[in-house]
Amino acid sequence: MKRVPQRIARAVRYGRTLGHVRHYRGHGVHSPFVYRVVREVVMRKREIAGEDKALFDTLRSMGVSRKRSAQLQNFYSMCGCSRYVVDNEWFEQKADGVMWIITKRSEPAMIANVEQMTDGHRMVVCVVYPRSTSKRYKATRRAIGEHRGLSIDSIGFVVLMCNDNRLKQHICI
Repeated sequence: MKRVPQRIARAVRYGRTLGHVRHYRGHGVHSPFVYRVVREVVMRKREIAGEDKALFDTLRSMGVSRKRSAQLQNFYSMCGCSRYVVDNEWFEQKADGVMWIITKRSEPAMIANVEQMTDGHRMVVCVVYPRSTSKRYKATRRAIGEHRGLSIDSIGFVVLMCNDNRLKQHICI
C-alpha cells in the first residue's frame, strides 16, 4: 500500500494538470493575444518560427531543454522585443522592449522581487523552470501575485508582461 503523502502529492499534481487542460490548444481563452501565444508558441514545440535563432542557441548552451528553448524563441519573435538579457545582465542594460529571462542559475529572491526590479519599464519577464524547487515555485507565485499585468503559466516557463496596459490576469496553459 502506498504511503499517504505520495497519494496526496499525486492528487495535487492531478489538480494542477486539470487547471492547465482548460486552455490547452486555446480552448477557453478569450484574449486574442493569449490565443496567439497558445497557437504560435506553446503548440509549436520544436519548430522555430523565423530566421533568428540567437535566443534559442543561448538557452540551449545554458542547459534549457530544446522544447522550452524553441517556445521561448517563438515567444520572443511574437512579442517583437528588441533584444533579450539573461539573469544578471538586466541590471546593466535596463531599457524598454527587452525580454528578461531568469534561468535556474538565479536566486529565488530575484524572482520574488521582479516587480520592483523592472522599475516601470515596458518589457517581458520569463521565468524558466519555475517549479524546479519549492523555493523557486513560491517565489514565482509571489511574483505573479504582485504583478499588475498579464501573466502566462506554461508549466515550463512563466511570462510576466510588464507595463503593457493589459488587465491583471493569470492564464495557465
